[in-house]
Amino acid sequence: MRKIAIGTGTPPNKSAKPTQTVGQAVAQGGPDMARIKKAMDSIDIFSEEGVIDRPTPKQTQVYDFDFKKDGRYVLLDTLPSHYRFYAFREIWIRPLATPEGKLIFMAKKSQNIVYLISAVQACINVDVNDLIVQDFEYILHWLRLNSYPKKPFKVEWTCYNEVPVPAPELEEGEEPSQEEIDQEEPETVECQYANLTALSRSNVTINDLDSDIEIPVELTLPTVRMFQETWVVNKQLLQLKQELIQGAEIEDEELAELEGQVYVANLAQWLKEGDSLQEKIQLLEQHPDLSLQGTIEDLRDRLDDFGVSEVIAVQCQKCGGTSRRRLDIDYLSFFP
Repeated sequence: MRKIAIGTGTPPNKSAKPTQTVGQAVAQGGPDMARIKKAMDSIDIFSEEGVIDRPTPKQTQVYDFDFKKDGRYVLLDTLPSHYRFYAFREIWIRPLATPEGKLIFMAKKSQNIVYLISAVQACINVDVNDLIVQDFEYILHWLRLNSYPKKPFKVEWTCYNEVPVPAPELEEGEEPSQEEIDQEEPETVECQYANLTALSRSNVTINDLDSDIEIPVELTLPTVRMFQETWVVNKQLLQLKQELIQGAEIEDEELAELEGQVYVANLAQWLKEGDSLQEKIQLLEQHPDLSLQGTIEDLRDRLDDFGVSEVIAVQCQKCGGTSRRRLDIDYLSFFP
């Protein structure tokens, strides 16, 4: 485990323009049962003719320029994966500038992850789609800490540490009772102080990939390219559940069908073979038994703690007690 290293750079002045496309269905937003039904009827939502216009490697521009002469760029110290899955062995990165700030604003307004990914692409010298998700999250944290030093991400939490009950104030000349004197341990209560702790390099822990972890030959770790596609169906499922909570009339079979597709998609993204999520899903569904599914689930469980830790160390501003709290970070709300 280690802490995030903070690089330095000169103030940003300009940025290349990203050329990512936008997921059409997600950008539309709002309840659209016809669109959701189409997604449930066929996994072809991932095809070129489907409802999502997803970025492809050809559409993703990797900026080819002498970034080492640009004072904003620094060499990223390392990655949680230690570059195990890449042909390249270094990444140059700079803080976000105004064009990327605009993309992040658009991502939050449209609830479209593609804008955020485009912003990250503009700040690094490798194809963001080739990064595994854990390394991508590490870069997100680097960008958050370095681009907004005066607007840190803050975590709200309540302290439940046990603190001694203050002794009653004695009037002048009054002596404590024998019962109070004989009390071996002071009575305690929960602190209950509402804290607001800023996320910083000192309280974020990175869990590196264990060098002893063996990746089965038929598997790989999900990349940003696959994450973009699974994110679409996960978002559709969330929208459907929200509509159900709000009183929409949705058949149980419809919800179960989409939940099943999400389950399979989240497993299939771990397959090495297949150029698209649709191809990976077909390969998984064509497997003659459950052995491949079990292999994926086992690897996923073993790598559960890999990457940026979801738990941070915090200290109560009132009692001084320390504890650990789980972060609840949404990519689209992580940036101001």
